[in-house]
Amino acid sequence: MNFGGWGFANPAGLFLGLLALPIIAMHILRPRRIQQTVSALFLWRKVNRPVTAATPWQRLQPSWLLAAQVLGALLLAVLVARPVQFTEEPLAEHTIFVVDASGSMLSTDGSPDRIQDARERAQELRSQLPGDGEASLVVAGDRARAVVSRSSDAAVFRDALGQIDPFPGEGDFAGAFALAAGLDTGDRPSRVVLVSDGGVSAADLRLAPPGTRYEKVGSDAANRGISQLTVEPAPGGLVARVSVRHYGGPSATQTVRIDVDGRTVVSQAVDLDPGEIENVSLNLPDGEMIEAFLEPIDAYAADNRAVATVSRSPEIDVWWVGADDPFLEAALSVIPGVTVTKS
Repeated sequence: MNFGGWGFANPAGLFLGLLALPIIAMHILRPRRIQQTVSALFLWRKVNRPVTAATPWQRLQPSWLLAAQVLGALLLAVLVARPVQFTEEPLAEHTIFVVDASGSMLSTDGSPDRIQDARERAQELRSQLPGDGEASLVVAGDRARAVVSRSSDAAVFRDALGQIDPFPGEGDFAGAFALAAGLDTGDRPSRVVLVSDGGVSAADLRLAPPGTRYEKVGSDAANRGISQLTVEPAPGGLVARVSVRHYGGPSATQTVRIDVDGRTVVSQAVDLDPGEIENVSLNLPDGEMIEAFLEPIDAYAADNRAVATVSRSPEIDVWWVGADDPFLEAALSVIPGVTVTKS
């Protein structure tokens, strides 16, 4: 939890502040007996039913004891939450930039996309290096690669950034972090800066070198996409199985459209909640090329279309020579595309 430059290392500790509620309740529910002066007690000796002069509820009366108890509970909550101040650390003499080049960086919620925002952010940070500073550049694409190694030339770094092309898939962050760690030779202070839209798994983040600084690009734009498309022959045509995944954003209703050989044959609406995967099976007429579309198109259009071709068994002619074998003949008869001819 962050409030400006301040925050809490353990925000869950703030829930201890709720201890103030039972403290206030005890002060409200504390019984209070009403003092009353009577002329004599012998008149009450024959009263058979018990009576009480205690009032279970009373108006909350401010007191130093109440204030001290509530303040103690709030201070305990703040101490357990561990308040901290957030400050940006300066870049090291040797700064290693790891730029995300996965498919999500093609999302069009940047200027014009996220990868361009990443280039500009990395270039801006490069200009903040000390006068004798060096910069290295690692690209986390389909496979990690180091494109700049300990260069003090800003033009070389800028040109390398301009040549980064995102890969339509997941980035190799594990390899990128390993390369970044290898570029730290220990002869001068080094630090890693990750420029990404946040599409890094928790497992990969655990591999990041200690002290890695994260620079986020892009917004939290909604993204739904087709994660898998398979097509198989079926009686009377084909059957397509489409997996639609909700990667981020609010719940939404999308339409899965299937084209067979360039002609739309079926559409079906699917309801998607954040993080959900919806599997759809659709019967299709016979065809060669199957295209699945997710509509409407969101900020990341690359995963809104998938293509599959139909895998068919080859036609095989078998010439039978020799004595009959009913077991072998039965086995061949159930193989699709096999025709047995006896000589």
